[in-house]
Amino acid sequence: WWFATLAGIGRLPKAPGTWGSLVTALAAFAIFPYISIYYKIILILFITLTGILASAAYAARHRLDDPQDVV
Repeated sequence: WWFATLAGIGRLPKAPGTWGSLVTALAAFAIFPYISIYYKIILILFITLTGILASAAYAARHRLDDPQDVV
């Protein structure tokens, strides 16, 4: 739940996708200057794979094809 909805941001009533993108961009700008390109690639792949798995599990648990609160 936490990872699929970005700690509940996906449940905000107004523009949850926009807020999710803003939080992700701010986190990337805060973290990325301090790590090498190899760690960035590994981190992006890990987060992407984890997001896909978390989203699929969330959708299956709630029996939805495309949950609105997954960001």
